[in-house]
Amino acid sequence: MKKGNKGEWSEFYVLLKLIGDGKLFLADKNLNRNNKYYYVVLKVFRDEKQGRTTYDITKQSNAILVLDNEHRMVGRVKRAEVIKAIPSVFREIKNNTDKTFSTSHLDSLLRKLHCQQIQAGSGKKIDISAQVNDTNAIVQPPELGFSIKSMLSAPATLLNASGSTNFTYLIDGLSDKQISSINAIQTKSKVKNRLKEVLAQGGKIIFEKTENPTFDKNLKKIDSQFTEVLASILLDFFLSKGSRLTDLTRINQQKFPKIEVRYIVKKFLGAIALGMFPSKDWDGINNVNGGYILVKDNGEIICFHLFNESIFRDYLILNVKLDTPSTSRHKFGSIIVENNQVKIRLNLQIRFIK
Repeated sequence: MKKGNKGEWSEFYVLLKLIGDGKLFLADKNLNRNNKYYYVVLKVFRDEKQGRTTYDITKQSNAILVLDNEHRMVGRVKRAEVIKAIPSVFREIKNNTDKTFSTSHLDSLLRKLHCQQIQAGSGKKIDISAQVNDTNAIVQPPELGFSIKSMLSAPATLLNASGSTNFTYLIDGLSDKQISSINAIQTKSKVKNRLKEVLAQGGKIIFEKTENPTFDKNLKKIDSQFTEVLASILLDFFLSKGSRLTDLTRINQQKFPKIEVRYIVKKFLGAIALGMFPSKDWDGINNVNGGYILVKDNGEIICFHLFNESIFRDYLILNVKLDTPSTSRHKFGSIIVENNQVKIRLNLQIRFIK
């Protein structure tokens, strides 16, 4: 049997909801469903290991046709069977306490729907695609790609930590003895405590660069000064001035009075959600052309669509915070000497609050 965590199984749950309900409702920035605005789902597409699978719910009103990569019908599932299964699948995902899990019920549904995997591959922004009719009569492309986030598991990350999300800062004004004593701090919040001690002992912390030049180039496409703004926000987080991006943005507006800090931060969050990877050249275009689907903890799925991207960006800035990832895995948080300069690296990770 295939096993997955709650976030991974949530992607399968979204598939069931789309082909079962046949509707995808839009949301406001507070995650309330807008009952007036929704998409009518015609087809759903999933990229599998052996190609693309299509779920057509238009050809037969009481059935879902499953088509393989060559558009050959490989299965037919009663729509009523999927609708009946949705509540029990939701309970199985929500109530399971194991890190990864499967059940005969979930595995049986995977086989019936010819799903070769639970979730989309890593390194992709698009988790599922759909062909829809827009009830608002706004022209949309025939196929829309969506990213999926689940509220059933631990808060998901918006920006995953990696070596590419390290920022390097110069430290001035400390002796070798002071550096050794600061690095010896091994508290639970050791990085924050080390930085506070740097300042307490008269040291200065000055941003130098992002570790990955590609990430720096991508950030400058948001705004020419955004690398410096983001480095300042990150340093303030590790100096315990706040973790929520709303608070850190407000603090840094005072430091960068000539820049609309909140606007460019929201623009950055939207880019990370829909197209930008730190380690890949970004052309400024959203790979996800449909929007964001959220699985709520009551079983509802709702969508932020990109025809009103400002609502989506508002949702993001109100619902994310900076987080501290593993210092050993991502090699940051200790004072080092490099090319005769004293430095410290800090890592950027952004997580949903819940």
